[in-house]
This record gives sequence, C-alpha cells and structure tokens, in this order.
Amino acid sequence: MFGKVRPARTDSSPTMDTIQILLGLIEQGLSVEEMAPHLQVASPNQPEYFSAWKAECLLQMDADILRATVGGTSRGFDDPAQILADIKVPVLLLQADPDAGGILPDDYIAGLIPDNETFTMKKIIGAGHNINRDFPELMLPIVLPWLAEYA
Repeated sequence: MFGKVRPARTDSSPTMDTIQILLGLIEQGLSVEEMAPHLQVASPNQPEYFSAWKAECLLQMDADILRATVGGTSRGFDDPAQILADIKVPVLLLQADPDAGGILPDDYIAGLIPDNETFTMKKIIGAGHNINRDFPELMLPIVLPWLAEYA
C-alpha cells in the first residue's frame, strides 16, 4: 500500500518549524508538566488548557512520524490521486495556504484533485495548517454552504 518516498523538504515553513520544535520537546523526554510551559510560549494565543492538552497528545505520538516528516523520509501512498478519485461520496478538501503554514503546496495538490462533480477543493488564503482550530471564520463560510448542499 505504501510506495514512493516523498522528497526531503528543503524549505522552511511555519509548520515544518513547529514540527521540529515539537520533535525536540518529545526527544527531551519531558513530562506533561515540564513540556506545557514550552508549548504555551510557542503558542501564546491559545487558551489556558491548550498547552497541557497538546503535551499529552505529543507524548502519545510516535516520534518517528515527526522524524520522518522533518527528514523527508516519510512514505507516501503509491497513488494518492487515485485514492481520492476512488472515493464515491461528496468530498470537500480544504487546502491551507502554503504561505501561511499549509503543508500541501499548490503544485502537489493540483495533481491530486479528481475531475468529477462530487469533489470540491477550496484553498483558504491566509489560513495555516490548523484551519478548523485557528481560522474558523475563514472555514465556516465555505464548509456550511457545502454541508447544506450535500447533507
């Protein structure tokens, strides 16, 4: 099921920088209590509960996934475009803006989008990787009408 190795990323982006920071925190072997203050500094605009929750999530994660992402050795699916084309229900794919930290570049995602009426792709300019958490005001005007049409 897995195939081609994605090329290593040579560019820096807010998302890749964040992944490197998170990997560093995991590799230090910190507890939730020790990690939370670092996460709060890295994300100062998050609610009070965020840093402890994020630390718990990170400590449950397989750090090899982050290492592979940072190192460019994560394995992709043989044909992600075909996987998407085989989906038989309506799909709304939201692309985060690569200039704001989105991890899917325009040229990569353009080759994935099936040419059928039930597949909709929208790029949300100005929204980074965590569209639903950080940019609901940009996401909801796209998602709610789409849901009303297909629900």
